[in-house]
Amino acid sequence: MGDIDTPGTGMAEQGEDEVELSAEEIIKSFVEATKDMPSEVETYYSHEVYNVLRPDGEPSSDEVRRDFRRRFLSIAPAVDEEGNLRVEVARWTK
Repeated sequence: MGDIDTPGTGMAEQGEDEVELSAEEIIKSFVEATKDMPSEVETYYSHEVYNVLRPDGEPSSDEVRRDFRRRFLSIAPAVDEEGNLRVEVARWTK
């Protein structure tokens, strides 16, 4: 009679073998095709520096900070009566 497909034998096993051989061929051809490609080394950095300090370790002068604040607020979209920056939050939401 014809082949009866039982677990672990017959056509099912033959199909698994074909898939396995096909997969091995694909991997071998991929390795062969990529063997001449240049390798690239990547470097990853973790930056966990929370308090970045100036190189000289000295804080900026009051005059420099006042000048920065004045220039910053001059380009701000809105400032309240106390001189604080006013921003609009989530205007596009309902």
